Amino acid sequence: MVEFDLKTNIMLNFLGKSRTENLAKLFLTQARPYCLRALQAEWVATCKNFVNE
Repeated sequence: MVEFDLKTNIMLNFLGKSRTENLAKLFLTQARPYCLRALQAEWVATCKNFVNE
């Protein structure tokens, strides 16, 4: 669980808090699986955009 939380924190810090604040709030409540998938998808998309720029 520690590794899981660390990865999530890294993703949130990379993407910026304002952009992912709502997902983070949901993630910390009852919608963890859904929000984790959403964060991972946005993380991948952001990394691809960063590499392509």
